[in-house]
Amino acid sequence: FWARFVFEQIGVGLAVGLVVGAIGAWLLGTAASRGWADGIYVQLATLATAIAAFTTALSLDGNGFIAAFVGGLAFGRVAPDPHKMGEYTEDTAQLAAAVSFFLFGNVLLGPALDDVSASVLLCAVLALTMGRMLPVAIAMMGTGAARPTVAFLGWFGPRGLASILFGLLLLEEELASGPDLFSIVAWTVLLSVVLHGATAAWGARRYGAWWAAMADDEQQAMPEAKAVVEHRVRRL
Repeated sequence: FWARFVFEQIGVGLAVGLVVGAIGAWLLGTAASRGWADGIYVQLATLATAIAAFTTALSLDGNGFIAAFVGGLAFGRVAPDPHKMGEYTEDTAQLAAAVSFFLFGNVLLGPALDDVSASVLLCAVLALTMGRMLPVAIAMMGTGAARPTVAFLGWFGPRGLASILFGLLLLEEELASGPDLFSIVAWTVLLSVVLHGATAAWGARRYGAWWAAMADDEQQAMPEAKAVVEHRVRRL
């Protein structure tokens, strides 16, 4: 069962994302180059490509989120100008993220606040510290980044939108421990919004001051000073 489930969720989602993303990018690129589509219509179709990958994977019992993510990677690789074509999709994603946080605070956070316990708070704190900063530190091993950089990335790096999404999926499955797990997710997101929001400006100033205090030759020798190239595959 688990082998089939993993194949359906990951394998189907991966395959659908690659096919839909690549074909959608090729069709839109061809249409734009021949003058068959222009402007907002190309951007609307780009958003429709992401939705098509998501819904197609779900209809085949695959993972829609994996399909949408992989579809974005394939789209960015094949499309002739993915940044311009994906401007509307990017703006829509930002709006959807803001609405998600609004609904989370307005509708879903109340029940979680009523069911708070010491174990829930402990799990939330550990998720924001050991469960968040330690994996980032492990992932940064071998990069040569300084400790302040690793600490800054570990504290401010990951965001809480995915946690809200997975928490809602837990509630939809109606698991016996679903409400408790969602309470942990809710408190983790709440503490993240408060703590990271309150320390964002202070942390940025401290990190900037640390960087400015070093000599120019020291800065140039650090990997943090290397130019960053925006890769096409990161655009949807």
